[in-house]
Formats: sequence, structure tokens, C-alpha cells
Amino acid sequence: MSESLKKFLALILCVAMVFCYAACGGNNSETGEDEDEVTTDEQVDPEDPAGEAEEPVDDSEDEEDEPVDAAQEIQNLADKEADLMALQKAAEESDEPHTGTYVEVVAGRGIIIVNKVGDVYSVVINWSDSAFESFEWVFSGTFDDEGVLEYDDCIKKDIVYEVEEEGTVSKVYENGTGRLRLTGEGLIWEDDIEHTADDANFVLTE
Repeated sequence: MSESLKKFLALILCVAMVFCYAACGGNNSETGEDEDEVTTDEQVDPEDPAGEAEEPVDDSEDEEDEPVDAAQEIQNLADKEADLMALQKAAEESDEPHTGTYVEVVAGRGIIIVNKVGDVYSVVINWSDSAFESFEWVFSGTFDDEGVLEYDDCIKKDIVYEVEEEGTVSKVYENGTGRLRLTGEGLIWEDDIEHTADDANFVLTE
């Protein structure tokens, strides 16, 4: 083989090797770019590989007002009647001045029960508006030298009796003002808020 032919074949071999190397390097570069894209664009949560995590659901329910216990309301009314009777009995058995039960002389629907606790008089007034409803005023005070008891702590309640023995007791107002005046035969009640018993006389029962 001539020297020129050998040089020609060597040149062809070198060119072939260069093309082969370039081809292999290009494939590796493209593969690396693809892998980088996969790694960068798709990040997987190890705790949620499927990517289907749901938003937390609020299972809490709105708090509802507790239903009114009708039996308890009835018991409250029964206790109130028992308290009223006990107050009347205590007032009528008391030896303190001005204590006792005073009854409205015209319609007879209102009563004033006066008890004394220490130096203070405790007063409960019950006024029946109908067979199914009555009102109650509770206050305290002391009689002055002119026989007048001023008060400013009155609480008024509305007591309603239903047909089937269910009922309600609700507060109408508080911090009411007024006075009781002693007469020769009983009491006069002056109510500053509603003037409930204007011109009404209450006589002490025996």
C-alpha cells in the first residue's frame, strides 16, 4: 500500500471517530435535559404521592340553643306558688309591725305580702290579670317616721299559665321605683313605672 493511501485512510478514520463522538455526546446532553425537566416540573409530595389530598372538612355543627324544658318551667311555677304561700304564712305569723298580707278591697285580685328581715322589709306583690296570667313585683325598703317605704330595686315578673299546665316566668323590668304608704286600715301602693294600683286600697287580713 502506498504512503498516500495510508494517509487518506487514516484521515477518514479520524473523521469517523469525530462524528461518532459528537453523536454520542449530543444524545447524552438531550437525555440530561429531559431528566432535568422531569425533575423540575413534577415535584411529588412523599406524603401524598397521588396528589389527591382533600381539603380538611369542618365537621363541627352550629351550636343550637338548648330546648326549653317544659317540665322544669312547670316546676318553677310550682315553686313560686309554694314560695308565695310560705311568705304569706310567715308574714301572718310575724309579730313585727306592718307585716302580714294585704288584699286589694275592690276586685280582690291583688295582694301585698310584707315580711321583715332584720331591719329591712321584704315586699312581694302579686296581681292576677286573668285565670292564666299574673304579675309579681318584689322589692325591699324601710318605713320612715311618716309610714312611707320608698324603694328603687323592684323587679317585675310576668307569670303565664298555659292550658296544659305548661307556663313561663319572664322578667318585665328591674330597678323599678315607687312606695308603700301606711293607712289606718292597710296600705296604698304607688307604682312609679306603670301606676298599676292607682286609687287602690289594700287592707290587712286577719
